[in-house]
Amino acid sequence: MVHEHCSSIDSMDTFQGGNYGIVTCSRTEYNFVADPSEEMLKRLGLTEWPREAGQGGAQGREGGSGRDDSGRKACPPSDFAAAKEEIDARLSLLQCEPLSHTAFV
Repeated sequence: MVHEHCSSIDSMDTFQGGNYGIVTCSRTEYNFVADPSEEMLKRLGLTEWPREAGQGGAQGREGGSGRDDSGRKACPPSDFAAAKEEIDARLSLLQCEPLSHTAFV
C-alpha cells in the first residue's frame, strides 16, 4: 500500500475530492493517515495538511460544503489503538487473525 500511494508514477498527481473539495494527491493522503506528524509535513514540503473547501485553506472549490464543522483532523494511528484492540479481540473470538497494519490504515 505504501508503494502504490507514495512511489507510483501517479503518486504526486493532484486530484480534487468531490465530497469535500480537498485538492491533494495520494502520497499526501496516505501520510495524513499513516504519519500525520509535523516531521512528515516537512518531508513532504508542506506547511499544513490539505483542508476542505471553506476551511481557510487555498485548496478546494468555492463555497465549501455547507457543513458547520471544524474540518478533518490529523490523528496518528496510535490515537485509535483502543479501537483496534477491541476489533482484534472480536476477531480473536471468531478465531480470525488480528488486523494487519495495512488493513488498519
